[in-house]
Amino acid sequence: MTELSYHHTPLPRSLAIAVIVMLSMLILAGASGNAFVCYRLRRRRDLRKVPHYLLASLSLTGLLSSLFGMPSLLIATIINYLQAGHLPAAQTLCKVGFPLSLGCVALNALTIILMTIDRHDCVVRPFRRRLSTRNVKKILPLTWLVAFIIAAVLLALLRKETSVCYTWFPYKQSKSFRTEQGNVIQIFLATITQLDTMAIVLVIITFFRVLKTLRSQVVTQFTNSSIRKRQEKQLTRLTYGICGAYILFRVPLIVGHIVISAGDFQGTALNTVFLLTNVMLYSTFVANPIVNFKMLRVRQLNRVAHAVT
Repeated sequence: MTELSYHHTPLPRSLAIAVIVMLSMLILAGASGNAFVCYRLRRRRDLRKVPHYLLASLSLTGLLSSLFGMPSLLIATIINYLQAGHLPAAQTLCKVGFPLSLGCVALNALTIILMTIDRHDCVVRPFRRRLSTRNVKKILPLTWLVAFIIAAVLLALLRKETSVCYTWFPYKQSKSFRTEQGNVIQIFLATITQLDTMAIVLVIITFFRVLKTLRSQVVTQFTNSSIRKRQEKQLTRLTYGICGAYILFRVPLIVGHIVISAGDFQGTALNTVFLLTNVMLYSTFVANPIVNFKMLRVRQLNRVAHAVT
């Protein structure tokens, strides 16, 4: 009776079509691009350093998000438009897809944090780097374990939530939880999203510290080889390019969360913008392979440099 009397706000047809088209394009681009980067990193024996392991983890996260996270939002959009959220199959798909999406987002934030720490240490404290080739192979599985635990906990919390998918989250999020443990779920989600805030703050702080160090020329050489120095600078630009794309697509969603949580703002226009920002959030997984393309050409540039030498 609670679900039958629950006020359901279906997606407008134009918005549903726009979201479906955007997600379909993002799924194809993200899956193919990240799969290509993973394949190239697997084949290239010269790319076995700390930044390359982190980039491989980031690309694998993007691939999983393209295969599970984006399709879950696509299916939920179709379900909402057809007003079929009360079906058991729809409930199951949403309860499984949303935790997987949150796990990918958390893993992406953790990887961004590790990448910024590595680049900061490389430039600011090159002789006291906290990430090495040996310990990064242990830290990365730990981050994947943390993301798996986050997804599993959310899945357990949603197990008895009967109306959580009756209205899709991004379109009317504050009204999605109707049971007693709804507050617990919201607190859990708010806590996990702080990983994004932590990553953004760390990216901004380390960026200015790295920029200041490079401008003051405190670090004149990373090694005795000028080619090695150019490689490290290229990896630094690559890392902050990825971080810049991450912030670009993440900040609008954070602002939307703040605006909605500040009051009962549930107008159609705001709900539409909030849904579109959730869709555009996945663009960061598509932008990463584009930025990584230059890194995959490092070997060719090295050959030219050796030939000139």
